[in-house]
Amino acid sequence: MKLLNYIKEKFPFELKRGTSIISVIVALIFTGMFTRLGEIVLEKVIFYSRPYLPSIWTFFIWLMSVSFEINLVSVIFFAIILFPIYRKVDRLLISRGGLIFKDDFKIGNKGWRLNYWGSNNPTKTNRIENSTMIFEATESDLPTPAKEFGAYFDLRGGIYQGNAYEVSCKVRSEKETTMQFKLWLHDTVGGISNIVTPLRTPQNNFEIIKLKFVANQTEAIRIHLHNKAGEGQILVDEVVVRKI
Repeated sequence: MKLLNYIKEKFPFELKRGTSIISVIVALIFTGMFTRLGEIVLEKVIFYSRPYLPSIWTFFIWLMSVSFEINLVSVIFFAIILFPIYRKVDRLLISRGGLIFKDDFKIGNKGWRLNYWGSNNPTKTNRIENSTMIFEATESDLPTPAKEFGAYFDLRGGIYQGNAYEVSCKVRSEKETTMQFKLWLHDTVGGISNIVTPLRTPQNNFEIIKLKFVANQTEAIRIHLHNKAGEGQILVDEVVVRKI
């Protein structure tokens, strides 16, 4: 089980989506076809130019072509062909709707920035325990005048300009909690496309809080789990992003 969790943690999050796996396979097939085509063209150029070149230059060109085919062509075709094909196929598949991102915190922190406005006691105020993101802070635990803090995640994979996404989280509070919570979304260049839910204390049983977000040219969503200090604890069990 530990080995499986380790593999899951190291596997790129975006590739956990079925659409990404299909997109990568299609992109690899096309890249392989174009790479082989490039090799054939290069071989023909070398074959037909050989009679017109001195022996030393023929050997030099052959030597360069071996290195070129093995190293440079692979890099060039990956950068120029594979990634654009991947993005086009991925966008086509995602346009039909489906899961883009899901984090249930079962294998620890997969990229969340904790305590993003600072904390006097970071191991207490924002942590992941028992497959749950926990927020626990009184005003004395936080250094900023607003006495607010939280965790954010920058989601870039599978986000395309003009597409609409539903971002949701399952959240609850412990009994007698006075802390407040809001879901807060924007892009990654300074709060453009900024939308939030009202700041309030969640119910004691898990409830789903969600927002609609339309991606702009940055093709990214910064997902904030934002809190205001108080007594008690607020717990987030799951964060999900779907194309709508």
